[in-house]
Amino acid sequence: MSFPNTTTSAQRRAGVSQLHILFVEHQTEVRDTLADLLESAGYLVTAVAGTDEALACAMPDVLLYDIGSLEYGGCDPLEELRAQQGWEDLPVVAIVDAGLPTAARLVERAGFQQCISKPVSFGELDRALRSAVAA
Repeated sequence: MSFPNTTTSAQRRAGVSQLHILFVEHQTEVRDTLADLLESAGYLVTAVAGTDEALACAMPDVLLYDIGSLEYGGCDPLEELRAQQGWEDLPVVAIVDAGLPTAARLVERAGFQQCISKPVSFGELDRALRSAVAA
């Protein structure tokens, strides 16, 4: 999935064009399924497996990051992304495993604007993405 650079981030945020989501998820099936769902709802989606791939992408309007299990690096990748020029103020929405009771507090401290627990409902995800961009 790719992102056509036809409008600026400010134009997309103003509603001139579709919202561009950069989705980071290490599980291929989950990544592909959720990316397809978001695209069918009208979002522009770039889906990648990890932080290194994310940094090689065009600047999105919002980053959707599946934390998965804290053993896969937890919130550390956000710090790596935020250290890059231009990524400091990027809105970020985290998806966390419902079985991790401290995850919501960890991602809030790490700078995520929104935190959604699995299983994710599309309505909740849509609201979280739009809210993060509007903030």
